[in-house]
Amino acid sequence: MPTPNLDLTPLAAAQSQKHVTVNEAFARLDAAAQPTVKDRTQATPPQSPEDGDRHLIAEGASGDWLDHEDDIAAWDAAGQNWIFLTPRNGWQVWVTGEQKMLRYDGAVWKSETLTQLGVNAAPDDINRLTVASEAILLTHEGAGIQTKLNKATAADTASILFQTNYTGHAEIGLTGGTDLQFKTSPDGIAFNDAMTLDAATGAATFPVPATVSGLSVSPDLALNILPDQGRFGGESVNVGLIAPSFVPPTYLRAINGSTLEGYARFIHGNTTYGGSSGALDPEIDGLLSILRVPTRRRHGAEWWAMKVIMGDRTLANVTVDGVTRYPAFRTINVPLPRALTVGFYVRVLNGSALIDQDFTSRFSRWGADETGNLDSGIIEPDDGWVFIERQVTFNAFGYNAGLFQIYLEEDGDEALIAMPRVTVGHMTLDPYLPGPLPNARCFG
Repeated sequence: MPTPNLDLTPLAAAQSQKHVTVNEAFARLDAAAQPTVKDRTQATPPQSPEDGDRHLIAEGASGDWLDHEDDIAAWDAAGQNWIFLTPRNGWQVWVTGEQKMLRYDGAVWKSETLTQLGVNAAPDDINRLTVASEAILLTHEGAGIQTKLNKATAADTASILFQTNYTGHAEIGLTGGTDLQFKTSPDGIAFNDAMTLDAATGAATFPVPATVSGLSVSPDLALNILPDQGRFGGESVNVGLIAPSFVPPTYLRAINGSTLEGYARFIHGNTTYGGSSGALDPEIDGLLSILRVPTRRRHGAEWWAMKVIMGDRTLANVTVDGVTRYPAFRTINVPLPRALTVGFYVRVLNGSALIDQDFTSRFSRWGADETGNLDSGIIEPDDGWVFIERQVTFNAFGYNAGLFQIYLEEDGDEALIAMPRVTVGHMTLDPYLPGPLPNARCFG
């Protein structure tokens, strides 16, 4: 009876020509030991095989290989015949033509790729590589070394999670975007954003106040560098609460035949909320209702909303979502710092408006990052008041005419602008700040 694994024929008692049986066994052992095959793509025997050549027989075997699919065929030059080894479950073979290891699973040959690996620990279906060790060393071969965490799409996660007793308390990585985020958690369920590094610029933002060298750093501490504090009440009133008349801002210029005029103001001590100084315009009241509780809507520094009326010229149009719009005003051309953050409230009265993202590294709407989503810059009358924030990047001109810029559709279209703010550097502004962002001149 042949042996169970390699089908070697044992010597029989008093067998004649024992050398034939022994030599056949040696040939099969030579074919099976340290098995390598040239290929696994041939279904018919090669014309001129060399002694010891081995092949994995492909489907559709014919000729001398007929009915030997998946067998190992080894050419025996002495006997001028093929020796066939029928694989058993678990056999392995190296395919020299592919530089690949294969393993027979009892039915087919498969690439020998580990699906799980545990080093001093048990892997599972999620943690397919598990290591229990006091330290892990990954060292270079050559000049350097990289460890790569690759995700399929931007919306997925590639991160390092730090745990205590298998509960996550800190995470660093790309979590649902391309910006590098640092997060912390008290319980492994709710995570707090601690810091975000912008993928395009490297600028750091802190969603909550942070302490740097003992100093509390918060978007609320940002100063508005606009000369009128964004109140549209002139430069001389910054140290007081009252702005009785609209003063056209010196830092803006109307284009395309548009006009900029005062619309209405927030009135300190207004009668709408119990004062005696006059009623609030409904649009002003609408914005105020977003920013303050009712008991705080009567007090505070006055500010104006500016009305923008589109003209009839067609300079520098932009088409987004199939609609062409034209700039109504721009910032004057003055030297500017390398990085600025711009924020303002806008309300479209008729038509539709577009806030362009040109020279913008981060664009947000009511605090939600919409960078790259051009449609998010479209504002319709039904949207009500919208807070826009742009982190403006440096450009080769050294100035940026589009710090404040709004595009409108048609001659006569109208929009309102309120409480513009410009801060040096990139930061996340508070869209719900209850009044004008202060500047240095507010303090006398």
